[in-house]
Amino acid sequence: MSDIIIYIIVLIGGLIIGSFLNVVICRLPDIKSIIFTRSHCAKCKTKLSWYDMIPLFSFVALEQKCRHCGKQISWQYPLVELSTGLISILIYYLYGWTSLTIFLWIISALLIILFVYDVHWQLILDEILIPLLVVCIIYLLFFTSVDFVNKLYGAGIGMVVIALIYLITKGKGIGFADIKLMAPLGLILGWPKVMVALFFAFTVGALIGICLVKFAKKGWKDPIAFGPFLIIGFYIALFWGDRILGWYFGL
Repeated sequence: MSDIIIYIIVLIGGLIIGSFLNVVICRLPDIKSIIFTRSHCAKCKTKLSWYDMIPLFSFVALEQKCRHCGKQISWQYPLVELSTGLISILIYYLYGWTSLTIFLWIISALLIILFVYDVHWQLILDEILIPLLVVCIIYLLFFTSVDFVNKLYGAGIGMVVIALIYLITKGKGIGFADIKLMAPLGLILGWPKVMVALFFAFTVGALIGICLVKFAKKGWKDPIAFGPFLIIGFYIALFWGDRILGWYFGL
């Protein structure tokens, strides 16, 4: 099978998973509704047909409007689908068909849910965070031969850094859940890549915070979810951390 066909399959699979993640995001924390309730319009509650749920295509074909009530469909849906597809492709491109790829696809699905949920409701659900941590521990212990102590250092140092900032700022800007989020992120990255993740999390967070204050009329004291920035920093460190560290220590 040619590489192009494989990438197309991975992309389509990612888009489909992204569509399902949208369902999970909108219905959490009610697990039963995710499994037993058919997809419906968020505005008029009309049940959707299969051709209204084709990832990306339906959003474009319907011109961002519900077929039944005409209300606008949130940009969250295509953005989550596209992000999941692109991340799936990038993971496969970097790591090939390996157990690491499967693992990263699984944790990426969970991280995307946490990312969007935190943006919308400034809440990191334990219903997603705990399975994420369990998957990380199982993979690192039984499916890879990496230095687990190094991974523990990554988790511990990441959590301590966030905890110190949480204590210094008295929870303003960083929540206790962000400390917990650093456990699986630090386990995956280990030391010293966890520091790359933290650096970019704070850098991107500061830049976006300034932009929100300047252009979106946000106040300096208005709360902004920090979990998404930790996840952005995690992916930068995961994909390019070794190159960044090599460049830094080569200065």
